[in-house]
Amino acid sequence: MKPRTAHYLHVRPHTEIPQREMTVRFSIYGNYELDVVREGDKWRVFNLNVGKRVPLTHVVIPTEVQENEIATYLDDLFHEFAKPGQAIRRVS
Repeated sequence: MKPRTAHYLHVRPHTEIPQREMTVRFSIYGNYELDVVREGDKWRVFNLNVGKRVPLTHVVIPTEVQENEIATYLDDLFHEFAKPGQAIRRVS
């Protein structure tokens, strides 16, 4: 009788695929600009001041909002600041 040989199944630990950081810039009714940055599975929002990017921690975009839905979401948040005919538009 032949001796048994051990068979091992090599299992790699689960690793998440790193998501690329993405930045999208929006003009908020022509008054100021915001950068919306995707970091992992979260969106972060920054106000663009002269020479600085200031985090807006009070502006929270849900993780399930897609890139093409951000302008609509921001319009829902900031519509009180709009004048007739103004819109939030993507700058970059």
